[in-house]
Amino acid sequence: MVDIQDWSLCHCRMDFLQISRLSELRPLQFGIDVAQQAGKHAPSANLDPTRRFPSMFEPVHGSAPDIAFKGIVNPLATFLCTGQMLQHLGHAEAAGAIERAIARVLAETPVRTPDLGGNSTTSEVTDAVISRL
Repeated sequence: MVDIQDWSLCHCRMDFLQISRLSELRPLQFGIDVAQQAGKHAPSANLDPTRRFPSMFEPVHGSAPDIAFKGIVNPLATFLCTGQMLQHLGHAEAAGAIERAIARVLAETPVRTPDLGGNSTTSEVTDAVISRL
């Protein structure tokens, strides 16, 4: 795993068709490796492009029940999932605002949950993002 010293927001999209064309990589393992190297704070989406059925948006790490209600959960992937959902629903400007707010928090403040080397709470990180929207 790569040791990430400087955190920044990286916007990238992967879909199964693009990944499966990389013959040297198994798609599932590639996705797992990306999630591990992103610190497990990445958004994910299960999209129905036909829109006949609901799409699902969830952080790669899931709901993190082992640390729920302790005030240490990192909310950034949840915000990014909200941005994905807004993008999917045709609200690109709102989705971009969320991404910019997260980028500003990471670039301009020391606000970080313990998993990112900080001592801020879930609420403090959430408030920092919301105040920049």
